[in-house]
Amino acid sequence: MILVLIQLLFTYMPVMQNLFGTTAIDISAWVCIVAFGILLFTAVEIEKYLIRKKN
Repeated sequence: MILVLIQLLFTYMPVMQNLFGTTAIDISAWVCIVAFGILLFTAVEIEKYLIRKKN
């Protein structure tokens, strides 16, 4: 949770945007980011399940 807060500060604080040359991310990009994160998490969990089942 702390990592998410730090990422939001890095992305949306004007001082951080000026310092690192970043811009705000729009909602459609966040939807893609979250969807990919869920997909990746699911793939890793399935892989772990299959490895445990094999042994």
